[in-house]
Amino acid sequence: MNIFRTIRESVFNNFLACLLLLGAFVGWTGADAVPADEIDWGWSIKPTFPNEAYGSRIDVNPELTGDNHLFDVWAPDGEGSYPVVIYAHGGGFGSGDKIKALGSMPKLAENEVVFISINYTLKQGPRKGIQDGIDAFDYIIANHEKYKIDPEKIFLSGNSSGGIMMNHIIFDRKTPGVIGAWHSAYYKKQFADLSIDNLREVGIPMAISMGHLYPEDKGHSALAAVTLLEKNVAAGNSGMWIGKDDSGAAAQVWLNGKWVKNVNDGIDTGESHPSMAEWIHAVAGD
Repeated sequence: MNIFRTIRESVFNNFLACLLLLGAFVGWTGADAVPADEIDWGWSIKPTFPNEAYGSRIDVNPELTGDNHLFDVWAPDGEGSYPVVIYAHGGGFGSGDKIKALGSMPKLAENEVVFISINYTLKQGPRKGIQDGIDAFDYIIANHEKYKIDPEKIFLSGNSSGGIMMNHIIFDRKTPGVIGAWHSAYYKKQFADLSIDNLREVGIPMAISMGHLYPEDKGHSALAAVTLLEKNVAAGNSGMWIGKDDSGAAAQVWLNGKWVKNVNDGIDTGESHPSMAEWIHAVAGD
């Protein structure tokens, strides 16, 4: 008992010193810990604003790169406001994350376009994923000054389920400020109203670039993509299709009702087609 009393009295009498020692130990053991927002997830081009949060930091799916409600921003170096592309990855609302299928899109920042890639909740159905996309959009535009965004020059982009999400935001929600859409891996089943009347009412240019050739009609359907673009042109808006071969080269280009290039039919007019950055600036009137 005397031994325990001696220890207790020693700790009590030297409580402050013990507390400082404990703090030093915790600080030492955590010195090499990296905050979640600063983790390098392997981007080839570092985001200007990595792991920004548009909602509660709840990681219900550990497969995600970061938490559900995070997004990355690549912004130009200059001052002022710029057009923005907000991108949602594919994966059937059940897989994928904000570094999936980005390709060269982060390089848009080098061409005076802000690029943003979002995470959203997975494995809880399309309704939840789409609502997350809406929440992300609203948060990003509410904070447009921080991210150097012109809120009247918004372009939405999606891959597969991400395209389904963005089409809902554009054509059903009819979100102000959206002036164009550029999709990839277009999925032929859509939730949005893509009738000619609604395309005419919304009135935005659309481009779709895929690693498939028209008229292939699988789940990710070149046929459905070109059909949508044809309807958009019929509605009085511009449309562009880029079908890529196995090497990633543009083997088909359809622009506003005309085949500029189509290896299937031996068509090659020699006309050039705009890159994503060129198309964005042309649509934005920059």
